[in-house]
Amino acid sequence: MLLLFIGFFVLIALTCIAGGAVLLIGRTAYGSDLQFLRDDLTTSAKSMGLTTLDVSALDVIFITIPLGVVLVIFGVLITAICILGIIAGSGQFYKFVIVYLVLISCLYFTQIVVIICAYIDRTPFDTTVKQLLKLTLESYTGDAGKDSITLGWNAIMSYKKCCGVDGYEDFAVATGWTKVALQQTPRMCCITKAAAFTCTLTANYQTQTYYNRGCYDHIWDYVTSNTGLIIFTVFFIVLLEFLCIFFASWILCNRRSKGPTKVGHYSRYN
Repeated sequence: MLLLFIGFFVLIALTCIAGGAVLLIGRTAYGSDLQFLRDDLTTSAKSMGLTTLDVSALDVIFITIPLGVVLVIFGVLITAICILGIIAGSGQFYKFVIVYLVLISCLYFTQIVVIICAYIDRTPFDTTVKQLLKLTLESYTGDAGKDSITLGWNAIMSYKKCCGVDGYEDFAVATGWTKVALQQTPRMCCITKAAAFTCTLTANYQTQTYYNRGCYDHIWDYVTSNTGLIIFTVFFIVLLEFLCIFFASWILCNRRSKGPTKVGHYSRYN
């Protein structure tokens, strides 16, 4: 039974690695899924007089790369534990059973603690993620920017009707953004997109832009849009880990041999 549940874990690990790889490869792998952002950004750009803006490089790597890294790391970690579990489940080496049980138990209880903490208070997680997102704004170059990060942020702000991560002040780190005199926000933060910079100026930005409506909650909602699937996946993984812990413990508790390394005669318990 232990090997059966480990087999499920291997499938989850491979899925995580494959999904993470797709996200890390970039728009060449998932570019078609961003077409709705390209279309909306093109419309907004035309309203601002940027009729020739090339949006082909649009990407949201400030979202996909961190997610991809997390998925790959998690997948590799699970794969390593699964390999150890397969060796342990074969019933040949007693010490491997112990090591596997310790590692899977640590992973299980760590996830339980993280889930409980996230349920009680998500603030520490949000603070960390927001800081990482704000760092990407250092590369922001303005309304006409053609690099992937600028296009990505402009597309999100246009589509979700928001400004920055927490608000317009996040753009203070954008050293490559050339503003007109008294401009406070990018034009993509304007409620009504127009060729003039009027809405972004000091006298108007508080009434004519989404200056204090950050994009973070919208990004979070988009990433976690399929809540039901996420809850099911987390529950399924936790259940599998519990069952693996149970059957690994069963092997140890029912071993008949007292030898220091061999438990081969008791592989039937897995």
